[in-house]
Amino acid sequence: MRAIAIASLKGGVGTSTTTINLGAALATIGRKVLLIDADPKGNTTLGLNICTNESHSLTELLNCDDVRIDDCVQSTYVKGLDIIPWNRSIIEVEEESMLASQDAKEFRLRTELSEIGGYDYILIDCSTRSKILYTNVLTFATELIVPVKLEPLNISTLGPMLDTLKSINQRIGSIVNHRIELLGLLINFYNLWPIISRSSYQTVRKAFGEKIFETKIPINSKIGESQISGKAVFDHSQNCKGAIAFKSFAQEILLSESVGPKAS
Repeated sequence: MRAIAIASLKGGVGTSTTTINLGAALATIGRKVLLIDADPKGNTTLGLNICTNESHSLTELLNCDDVRIDDCVQSTYVKGLDIIPWNRSIIEVEEESMLASQDAKEFRLRTELSEIGGYDYILIDCSTRSKILYTNVLTFATELIVPVKLEPLNISTLGPMLDTLKSINQRIGSIVNHRIELLGLLINFYNLWPIISRSSYQTVRKAFGEKIFETKIPINSKIGESQISGKAVFDHSQNCKGAIAFKSFAQEILLSESVGPKAS
């Protein structure tokens, strides 16, 4: 089982979009996939039209001792794709406060998911604004995908993000024998026409080289439309550029199966 966090220090770069469409693409190929919405905005939950009014969510799983993982997992419309949703009625400040009061607060997610089985992939849409929640995700996941938009402010966050990985590996890894590695950078909203985008691409290419995925996700209105309809992009518009790109990205992830770290 591979546990992959999808996160960025910069908002608006497509972390939820990547989580939904990569998960759905892997499921259609035949992999069993669990999505975890660990972002208080709840966009992965919303983007798959998941209701949390009468079911438990990640919030309850992390904060209520009597809630188990089976109480939180919901099926999506895609065969082989499940989700632990986020309860969007819980605001980020409340979640931060609740987690802060827990014993071993940085290991809550790892503890709750320690016995999970039956999945080939766990993909976690991760907020970096909540430090405790972010640390929980990095303490469980063994690989990280960073969506990138070719803008200087976005590029400037990549160094601090890698510093966080190093800190987690040094501080947490020595306690629980855990390590998380950068799987790669996924360039979203790909368009090299603007000069600033070409310059940013050269900067990223020089710094990260082979850690940039070959697949690039282009600017495509069908991707946004699909989220409004609560579907993956290839179920909304099968042959659009966005659909083709995400299917290609799923294949690229499959090719890395033989070398990717395994969940500890």
